[in-house]
Amino acid sequence: MPATLKIEVARSSAAEQVAAALRQSIMLAELQPGTPLTETAVATAAEVARSTARQALQLLVNQGLLVHQRNRGARVVTPSERDVRDVYRTREILETAGILAWPQAPLEAHQSVALATERLQDAAAEQDWETLSDRDMGFHASIVGLLASPRLDGLFANLSTEVQFYAALLYVGNREREDPLAVSADHTAIYEAMREGEINQALQLTRSLLRTNLDLLTAILRRRGWNEC
Repeated sequence: MPATLKIEVARSSAAEQVAAALRQSIMLAELQPGTPLTETAVATAAEVARSTARQALQLLVNQGLLVHQRNRGARVVTPSERDVRDVYRTREILETAGILAWPQAPLEAHQSVALATERLQDAAAEQDWETLSDRDMGFHASIVGLLASPRLDGLFANLSTEVQFYAALLYVGNREREDPLAVSADHTAIYEAMREGEINQALQLTRSLLRTNLDLLTAILRRRGWNEC
């Protein structure tokens, strides 16, 4: 590397901070699917320049949380049943492969799943739905991590924003499952089955959990008239 080369890394730009605030509002279902977001409205609410608001909106478009229509601006993405089914099919492929890798996975990967389970249990005990959604995602990421594949970890990470958006519809926006302890128990059962060497049981529990959530999500989409989007 040339001695004169300098690389400056910005901590967090104003656009990133605005995007993070908007993302949180979307994940908390404060901004519902289909909600329009104009540069002017965002700039006014955040007290930033329109150019900053434009950059923030583009960041969320890149993450799949907003869609941009010419001459109409951006709006919160409206999920379609086809998209939801595709995401959950991909999840089932990755997560069942991870469970099958449990017997050969290193101790560190086992410990990661154990820690993710504990963190999920803590959020459930605190009745914290926002944190529960994040830690639910962390649990499933730890399952994929059993495959010890950076590429598959990256693939799952790319799905995470969409999955958390769907989880917001389940856990925060609609409260389809009112008992967070039940959510924790579902995941704990998967971990305990793997720990006890009951791989087939863990596979069955995982498929059941994913398909139950898929059914709940498609019911939400149909109830709101989004299934044709």
